Amino acid sequence: MMKRDYAWKCVPWTAALFAALGHRDAMLVLFPMLAVPTWLATQMFLRCTVYEAALPVRGRELWLSRVLSRLALLWIPVMAAAAVTLVIPGKDLLTLLEAASVWTVALLVLTRLQLQESPVMRLEWIVSAGLLVLGVNAVPLLSPKYGFHAPPAGMVLTVCGIASVALFAWGWAAVPGVFQVAPAKREGTAKHVEAGPSRFKWAPVFSTIYGWNCVMPLAMAFLMTFGQTGTAFIYVPIYFAMTGTLGRWLTAVPLAPNRLFRLTIAPMLAGVVLGGVIHTFVKPQHYMTRRAVIVEIAGDLTTFFILAFFCEFPGWNRLGRTPNWIRLVPMIAGVGILAVLPIFTDPWAFDRAARYLADLLPEDWRLFGLALAMPVAGTYWIAERTFAEFEYTNLFVKSRTGG
Repeated sequence: MMKRDYAWKCVPWTAALFAALGHRDAMLVLFPMLAVPTWLATQMFLRCTVYEAALPVRGRELWLSRVLSRLALLWIPVMAAAAVTLVIPGKDLLTLLEAASVWTVALLVLTRLQLQESPVMRLEWIVSAGLLVLGVNAVPLLSPKYGFHAPPAGMVLTVCGIASVALFAWGWAAVPGVFQVAPAKREGTAKHVEAGPSRFKWAPVFSTIYGWNCVMPLAMAFLMTFGQTGTAFIYVPIYFAMTGTLGRWLTAVPLAPNRLFRLTIAPMLAGVVLGGVIHTFVKPQHYMTRRAVIVEIAGDLTTFFILAFFCEFPGWNRLGRTPNWIRLVPMIAGVGILAVLPIFTDPWAFDRAARYLADLLPEDWRLFGLALAMPVAGTYWIAERTFAEFEYTNLFVKSRTGG
């Protein structure tokens, strides 16, 4: 069961990545590459599929295989980084161990939620998304380089270790013999009451787009606040994937594509601006003038629209004849470069670049604003036009004729 688990298949690749970059002082920026896959790509929020529930195995065996594969994806790369630091010292190893311990507790909490039934309830989605934000954003709170008075590492590791053992034992004792696929309560005798129409005609659109996926802009703003701009942009493709899945039905309604695009990107735009503004107050630098702050926010918006454009490649009708894996290359490369770039720089490299560019731009505020507005408006226009040319029918569809 572990061999067919996607989490276990990812272990060699992530272990190699952390072994190669584990000696870097900024290897903490790689931690979201462990937290996000263990939560999202490996379906941590799903107890089992219908196929797995029908296998002649005990519920504990299935639960244990899922827990072990996810903990292996988390801890084997961390241990690979630790092994490298025995030869090449790394200053952030202890904080990485603390972050992995905190995230282990979060993963075990997820495994304990609603163990009886296979379907996932709305409350569990909210809790799961909140734990993801907490796990990824624990790194700045645990590292003293961001100005926080972090608790002693020994206390964090001890508390998380005890909590992990207790949660594992609790989950092991609570796992049923088999998992239920059907709901636990019968609904045939319940009275069905039709909900009245909402007075707000945009209510279905807003409730679809602005759901639990809006925790991603909050996580993005949090990371940008502490200078982890490159790492924060990891959430852009995740947000677009979630929003596109939830709001796919909106493409069939008579709604202008440009209006739908603006509604879709509004939370992420707010997260980018909020993170950039708060960043100037949380960790102020003496060289961050008002012009430099404006330049940095404009650069963040331009980068966001470029990533949004890349995220639209899989559904762009102009690339209908291009294999799906090729369409994903620009998005993966763009996010990967931004995520790995801080490894070779310090957290405030974007601030210094903004100040350098602000000094090069014209002193006149009208020309200064025009120079910044052009790339922002240009990348926005490209992303919006591409969004209007979406074609959902060819997403991840394999041809049966081999053509």
